[in-house]
Amino acid sequence: MNPYRVERFIEGVHKRVMNEYIRIVNIPISMRKELSLMLEDFVVIVGYDKDRERDYNPLSWPRPAGIGASTMCLQAKVTYKFWRYFTSLGKTKLGEYNREHQTNIVVVQEKTLRMNDQNRLCLFLRNLIKEKYREKQKSPIDMKIKQWRIELVGVGVFDPVILARRLDFDYRNWNGLPFDEIIDYRIKKDSLGGKLPIGPLTLPGLEENREAESESYSEVVNRKRSHKDKTRLLRALVLLKVRVL
Repeated sequence: MNPYRVERFIEGVHKRVMNEYIRIVNIPISMRKELSLMLEDFVVIVGYDKDRERDYNPLSWPRPAGIGASTMCLQAKVTYKFWRYFTSLGKTKLGEYNREHQTNIVVVQEKTLRMNDQNRLCLFLRNLIKEKYREKQKSPIDMKIKQWRIELVGVGVFDPVILARRLDFDYRNWNGLPFDEIIDYRIKKDSLGGKLPIGPLTLPGLEENREAESESYSEVVNRKRSHKDKTRLLRALVLLKVRVL
């Protein structure tokens, strides 16, 4: 059996399971109460009519997912009807509530660990690129992150692992999954099969680094050639001296 098909199937199952869960973050501590009651309050905040939708338990299985000095977050399972409503109208209602009460409550759909680290790697690379430009006292290029891909405006759109390998930065501070476990399965298959050549990528404005590296490399090559030429000349002189004697 093709191992890539198995990996993609397992990942697909995980995605379907995780898609049924949301995380409600930045809930003010002042709203803290019994978890099921907090979910009922949230349903009211976003204006969801349970009776009209005949969806009497839109949020269930609540569990705490973190707490800080002033805010906390919850994880809950959602029904399809509620999620469809929230993505169309509920977001607007929540935004109005945040503006009126000066809060910043946000809802995010849960992701698998691989998908989460794909996004984290995009953010990590963006910060590294900004740092490289800052070291050169230059303005960084525009960068956008969308659907676990990173776009370098004017350069291209990249899978984060492919971009990391092409940039060849120092990744010792990366604390997520290994790159081989994050990369998209189809891209991984193509790269291992030689269908996806991966070469070094130089970012606009950072060409000096590559030029300096190539110059130093040339110097090393020339030095080795010079040493070889001197060695050959000495050998030739020794042989000539022997013949003369």
